[in-house]
Amino acid sequence: MKAGIIIGLIGGAIGLIVGVGAAVATAGIWGLLFAIPFVVVFGWMYLKFLKPIFAQSRLIKTGEPATATVLEISDTNMTINENPVVKLKLKVQRKSGAPYEAELKTVVNRLQVGYYQPGSILSVKVDPNRPESIAVEGVSQQMPVDNQMRDQAESMLRQLNDHNNEILASGIMAQATVIRNWSMNIRVNGNNPLMGFWLEVKPEGESPFEAEAKGVVGETALSKFQPGATIWVKYDPRDHSRVTLWHS
Repeated sequence: MKAGIIIGLIGGAIGLIVGVGAAVATAGIWGLLFAIPFVVVFGWMYLKFLKPIFAQSRLIKTGEPATATVLEISDTNMTINENPVVKLKLKVQRKSGAPYEAELKTVVNRLQVGYYQPGSILSVKVDPNRPESIAVEGVSQQMPVDNQMRDQAESMLRQLNDHNNEILASGIMAQATVIRNWSMNIRVNGNNPLMGFWLEVKPEGESPFEAEAKGVVGETALSKFQPGATIWVKYDPRDHSRVTLWHS
């Protein structure tokens, strides 16, 4: 997937260079002035995406193998080739030494987001000279060997329940469209999955906005929460990032 991203961005860079050259050749200084904003935008994209992707690709070839447990995942609201760029908070365990926490941004295949939820074990490569520099290879087959991940999941569920109940108690009702969803690999009260959702919330009399929500969905109700579906939510009018499902 990353190879395709790199090829696409390189192709874009070549197209930008050709376009700038053509603009300058045909319009002189005015063509250059017109092209400057596009150069600035591509430069920002290079620093934000292309440079880290190149660095991670090199690290996957040369780095030290390790495993990492996903502690947190958050959406950056950015995509490359329709795949989300996510921010991961990881607990990294090298072959020797104490585990430590690190963060990175990486592109995840949109069909595999569910494999990168809290508690998931990832195969990573670490720069031995800069341990905070990490590249994700993929999902590890290794499973937790103790109850630590279960305790973390239970703690997360309690915090999420308190968070959602607070919004339910004082929030405003609105309709929302499911843009995408993902499983968090946690089952509650049987086979009911904890799900994450990226939503377009449509408050009455206000402009729509996008936000993330998490909640347990009844196994038999999953079909009602698929992308494109309209659902009811409650949101905090003072903080539009705080949204919860009304019924699940």
